[in-house]
Amino acid sequence: MSLPIRLLALAAIGALLAVACTHTAPTARVRHPASLDGAYEACEQIPEVMYEAPRVNYGTLTRSYANVRDHVFKQHCSSCHFGAEAYAPRLDLYETASAQAGEILRAVEGGTMPPSAPLTQRQAEAVAFLRSWVAEGASR
Repeated sequence: MSLPIRLLALAAIGALLAVACTHTAPTARVRHPASLDGAYEACEQIPEVMYEAPRVNYGTLTRSYANVRDHVFKQHCSSCHFGAEAYAPRLDLYETASAQAGEILRAVEGGTMPPSAPLTQRQAEAVAFLRSWVAEGASR
């Protein structure tokens, strides 16, 4: 294959990759609070990042935002809901997470979030911890 044809082929592959990855562009990630209602099509295309946090006994943790953020949200929600260009609600900020705590819990218990797969037993423990935080007033 000649050099111009190889370059043309590489350019075509690059263009395909750019099109395939547009769902991760910052402008495509901006969402409104309505994203809790199940309208998360773009989020389905972003693989859930599972951080390997140390195993924790939820029964021994204080029900605080810091623990919910570090042991629930960071573990299961950060790939879509952390950072300046995250889908709403931003779960890495206490103000937005606590203001929408009830809606977040309903989305999780209703199976809308996370969109990746059914909950495992370990994730069910995280949801129970989230539920108790919300029931106790979503304290800082």
